[in-house]
Amino acid sequence: MEKKIFLYDFSGMYGDSVAAGAVHIDCTGIRGTSCYCDPEAEKQLRQRIGEAQGGHPCGMAVNLIDTGDYHYMTKLLCDRLAGRMRQDTGAQLFLVVLDHHPDMQEPAFGDILSCGGWVSAALRTNPAIGGALLLGINPELLPECEGFGDRVRTVVKDSADDCGSRTMLSDALGEIAAMRGKKVYISIDKDVLGRDVSRTDWDQGNMSFSELEAILRALYSLCEVSGVDICGGTTAGKGGTAEDFAVNTALDSRILRLLEELQEA
Repeated sequence: MEKKIFLYDFSGMYGDSVAAGAVHIDCTGIRGTSCYCDPEAEKQLRQRIGEAQGGHPCGMAVNLIDTGDYHYMTKLLCDRLAGRMRQDTGAQLFLVVLDHHPDMQEPAFGDILSCGGWVSAALRTNPAIGGALLLGINPELLPECEGFGDRVRTVVKDSADDCGSRTMLSDALGEIAAMRGKKVYISIDKDVLGRDVSRTDWDQGNMSFSELEAILRALYSLCEVSGVDICGGTTAGKGGTAEDFAVNTALDSRILRLLEELQEA
C-alpha cells in the first residue's frame, strides 16, 4: 500500500517543510474544535477523514493532527480504522499512546469529546478497540486511569536521572513485548518529550528522543502497526516563538524520517 501523510490543519502551525508532500485537510473553518469537539464539528471531521482517506483505510498512514488541543482526532481516526478492521478480519485494534497526560478525564459537559478524555471515550464506546497502553505519563495523573482493569496499562516517566530513564524504557519494552502480534495504532503527543527537543503549550514530560525511538522500533518489530498520528506543538497565539517553531519542525521531520525507515524495513 502506498505510504501517505495526512495533515489535519486546525491552527496553521505546520511549516512548509513538514507539510511538503502531505495530503492537506483544511479544518480551520470548522467551529467547536478547540480542546472540545462539539457534535456538529465531530460530524464534519468524520466526513473529512472519510473523504481524505477513503481509499487508504489503514496500514501505512501517518496523521499529523495539529496541537494537543486536537488530540481527540485519534479517537475519530481509530473509530474508522478499528471498525473496518473488525469487519474485515475480526481483529481488535489496540492503542499505544505516548503522552505526558493519560487523556482519560471524565467528560465535563455530558459526553462531549475532548482532548483530555478521548482515550476513555474510545474505550467506552468502541468495542473494536481492545485496550490502551499509555507510555510516559505523569504519575500524578494515574488516578484518571482507574476503572478499566487490564484494558489499560500504564508506564510512567517520573525521573530525569539515568536510573529512572532505564526503568521507564525497560518497563515500556516489557509491555510492548506482551503485545506481540497485536494490531496497534500509535499516537505520539510531543509533550511526552523534554523541552530540549519539543516545545508545546501543555506541561511536558522528559522522555528523550532516543527512548521514543527505541519504543517505536520495538512496536514495529513486534506488533502489526496499523496507523500512526503525531500531535503537539504551539502557536503564535499561545506565545510560540520562532525558536519554538524551528524546534518543532525539526522534531516532526525527525519523527517522520524514522517512521519512513521503520515502515520500509
